[in-house]
Amino acid sequence: MRDIILHDGLRFQLDELVTLAKNAGSYVLALPYMASILYHAARTNQPQLAEVCNEIRAHYKLGAFAAVVPASVQNLPSGTMPADVARRRWRGMTDEARRDVLRGALSELRLRWARLFEYKECWIGIFLVVHDRLDGRVTKKDFHTFAESVTPDDWPERLRIGVRTMSNFGRSIVAELREEAYYDMGEGNPFQELCELFWQLVEDRLLRAA
Repeated sequence: MRDIILHDGLRFQLDELVTLAKNAGSYVLALPYMASILYHAARTNQPQLAEVCNEIRAHYKLGAFAAVVPASVQNLPSGTMPADVARRRWRGMTDEARRDVLRGALSELRLRWARLFEYKECWIGIFLVVHDRLDGRVTKKDFHTFAESVTPDDWPERLRIGVRTMSNFGRSIVAELREEAYYDMGEGNPFQELCELFWQLVEDRLLRAA
């Protein structure tokens, strides 16, 4: 395995990324490493690398991918990181288009990974993704109104953002980590799995956007 792959701005050998993915502790936390491998596979025309991701999925007792390389990364320009493209597309969208992206990601999240969003405070994790990945200007006050507008219609009241939900931010995130991006908080982020998975869902939708 001699492929050199970019991941979060750093260069890794393929076997290093595979090891990181298998040692991540859960499939959700392994997803970012797999996304970088699949993007590299699409960019360098190496569809056989999908088997490496199937090896990681097997490690977590999951079945093989139905598709070799996700369509959302097949046509990205050479040397472009998916996260950068996703952010540019977000910035070019209308407010309604942005709401559609988040609403769709939230619906899929609850449909497939309900255990990651079981109470109102989970909106803090969603805020971290929006703030740290998409728009650093979003305040917690602004986010409350935005969250109300993107909540899927079929969600129960217990999952809808409350008047005091964002005021619990200080209780959920320790003081010394509040200025850090969620992906740099490590175990200090109680919403780590939620953040990583939700970003993957949002990023995929943005990459597939026309």
